[in-house]
Amino acid sequence: MTDGRDGRDRSSRERRGATERAGTEGDALLDVEDLHKYYFERDSLVDRLLGRDARSVKAVDGVDFRVHPGETLGLVGESGCGKSTTGETLLRLREATDGKVRFDGESVFDLSGAELMEFRKRAGIVFQDPYSSLDPRMTVGELVAEPLAVHDEPADAENRTEARRERVDELLERVGLSATQRDRYPHEFSGGQRQRVGIARALALEPDFLVLDEPVSALDVSVQAQILNLLADLQQEFGLTYLFIAHDLSVVRHLCDRVAVMYLGEIVESGPTEELFEEPRHPYTRALLESVPRASTDERDREIEPLAGDVPSPRHPPSGCRFRTRCPAVIPPSDVEIPQETYREVMDLRERLESGAMNTERARELAAEHGNERGNGVNTNGEEGRVEDRGDATTETAARLCTVLFENDIGGENRAVVTETLGHLLDGERDEAVSMLRDRFESVCERQRPVLQAGPHPAACHLYDQPTERPNANPAERTADD
Repeated sequence: MTDGRDGRDRSSRERRGATERAGTEGDALLDVEDLHKYYFERDSLVDRLLGRDARSVKAVDGVDFRVHPGETLGLVGESGCGKSTTGETLLRLREATDGKVRFDGESVFDLSGAELMEFRKRAGIVFQDPYSSLDPRMTVGELVAEPLAVHDEPADAENRTEARRERVDELLERVGLSATQRDRYPHEFSGGQRQRVGIARALALEPDFLVLDEPVSALDVSVQAQILNLLADLQQEFGLTYLFIAHDLSVVRHLCDRVAVMYLGEIVESGPTEELFEEPRHPYTRALLESVPRASTDERDREIEPLAGDVPSPRHPPSGCRFRTRCPAVIPPSDVEIPQETYREVMDLRERLESGAMNTERARELAAEHGNERGNGVNTNGEEGRVEDRGDATTETAARLCTVLFENDIGGENRAVVTETLGHLLDGERDEAVSMLRDRFESVCERQRPVLQAGPHPAACHLYDQPTERPNANPAERTADD
């Protein structure tokens, strides 16, 4: 993407320079370590008196990253993965459940009084929605001047009212508005103009660091480009450091030096922008990049395979790797020979069984719907004779149901186990069915929680070597086993 005003390409030389500085300039401006933010349900006094167990929604669950001075770190992922909560928590707009955040060497969560006020001067935020983030009862001039009034700035001015007015006019002009618009109200501006007001407001106290929480997602494409170029210009002019939160990967590639990918409250991959886009390592990152539309006629016949299933609930995240319930590269046991596509179907069946989506009633319904179809002949007396003598009718129904549930071929011992499992399910023995599939097909992806390796481009995935100890773990959970 280029700047329409002067044709500059920001996607290579400037970003390489910032990335090199980030790797050589020592201490980070922002250091986030093992950050957690949980929202608790059924945790009131009445719930405790009634003996109800509290439940937590794990919005952010052990996030680590660093941002160096002058750098832009992109934080990307699907809606609901915890990106915005991460940005708001590290600024103490939400109180963290656990973890550490250091800003310029000081612990943010230990700050109070004047020290906390000073931190809020140096770190700000631009919110996603330019419509709801501005008070409709205040003029634009009052909105931009409000941070100055709260912090009693400028402290050395003889006439602070006049100084603030001059500062407001300067900021409005700098973000592409006119000083003559200071007395207008937010409803008199377009979406892009309102976002410029939000940026001017965030710059009022001359911060060092800004969280940009999807600042262009609510804007038209043409306006997005203008705001992105403005943010890049402001960063270069004022030496700003950004945490850029977005779900639009093309926007991230344009602006960011490094990228961290989030899924269900965790960072699953991070690295330099160009390297991550050209050589993604985590299957989730690959799926995200594959979903991006491409403006090339060579790509018009490209088939996009969407991820299977839905994002799990953060109330009950999966064990081990949280992406395993949708992963197209989930790792089968070493002693089981099975094609990847078939193993994915087995894991989907296991998920449905364990969640209750596939129960005895549903299995019998499916079998009845396909009652006139014949299975592809499980030989219960031959090589595949593991199927118990459950009665010919149940065995034949289980074999037929196996054919219905699997699009890909499943044969040999694997088919025998699945058929026997379905027989248990048809007989109402759900726990036995769940146990049988787990014993045969349990993956390392569900037994162990993967972590990011050391290095410039780590991925939290069992496809890559895992550290023998989890960084930042409690002593009781020091190994990679979870």
